Amino acid sequence: MTAPYGVAVDSNYVYVANAGSTTVTIYPIHTTTSTATYTVSGLSSPYGVAVDSSYVYVTNAGSTTVKAYPIDTTTSTATYTISGLNSPTGVAVDSSYVYVSDWGTSTVKEYPIHTTTSTVSYTISGLNEPTNVAVNSSYVYVPDTVTDTVTAYPINTTTSTATYTISGLNGPQGVALGTAATTTTSVPLIDRCGQFIFVFFAGLGGIYAIIRAKGKVNV
Repeated sequence: MTAPYGVAVDSNYVYVANAGSTTVTIYPIHTTTSTATYTVSGLSSPYGVAVDSSYVYVTNAGSTTVKAYPIDTTTSTATYTISGLNSPTGVAVDSSYVYVSDWGTSTVKEYPIHTTTSTVSYTISGLNEPTNVAVNSSYVYVPDTVTDTVTAYPINTTTSTATYTISGLNGPQGVALGTAATTTTSVPLIDRCGQFIFVFFAGLGGIYAIIRAKGKVNV
């Protein structure tokens, strides 16, 4: 890998966006091998990657696009492209939309999934250079390196008013979601979704992960 920046997983593979080699490399999950099974090439500063049952979605900051590639294939020909962005960095998907953190415009934009349209359905504005995005059935989560927060917004709405904010971080770069479970260290924290929030941030000379769960936090 060369300057790996984004990562996504499904039941079979780990997908890594390599900003340095302008590729996405795809590795078998739950194995010690470092041999890529597939490689998507011909990208331009890929920073974010997401996956669903049909496609691998890649943000190309260099070409200001998001491209969707067929899953489990060696082709590097995009099936469709979302254009009109400005330094897109992060991407997430659900069954209805593709969510893009657009660093250049300080917004998160939502596009219809599995379509060639580049028409925005919803926009979350008033952000500060968002670097990534995650989504579940209730909220869109956005890390903010300027305000050192992760903010949750209602899903599928035109409002840019946050529902709640996780503060006291240090340059958060990404956020991912998982199923809630019992943690061993209890620190009061409200997570209205009842899920883990994994907040990755760079600071103090290293990469740190804060794992927050409903009513608890693990470091």
